[in-house]
Amino acid sequence: MSWRQVTRWRTRRQLLGAPAPDVVAVARRLCGVHAQVTSSSLLIAGVRTA
Repeated sequence: MSWRQVTRWRTRRQLLGAPAPDVVAVARRLCGVHAQVTSSSLLIAGVRTA
């Protein structure tokens, strides 16, 4: 695999290329959203649903 293929796959897998339908879909795809700081978890989910 090329670096470009890997980057594309990870972008799709991490829901960074297109917005997810909702925060629950993000948490499911990422197998949960872990953050020790609440604002970080909100940012992680927010970026992927915007």
